[in-house]
Amino acid sequence: MKDKQSQGRKGDPAMKEAFETMNEAEAAYSLRVWVGAVFFFFLKRGKVPFDEVNSKQHESRNLWTGYFLILGLFIVTIVLLWKFS
Repeated sequence: MKDKQSQGRKGDPAMKEAFETMNEAEAAYSLRVWVGAVFFFFLKRGKVPFDEVNSKQHESRNLWTGYFLILGLFIVTIVLLWKFS
């Protein structure tokens, strides 16, 4: 009999149900946290494991960093579209 850890996240029925019921706000929140965590992972050049960078302890920092990175990308896209149209 396999335990939950050996199944991984994709095989976990609770995770599958959580992703099926996730609404757009939760998905946007998760995306911003993930983008912030990836930013800090690359900023630290991979010396710190990704799970540590993406922990609950750093969730607020990752959220705001991801928010401003996505906002900045949106603004740069609008400016470039404005300039070259």
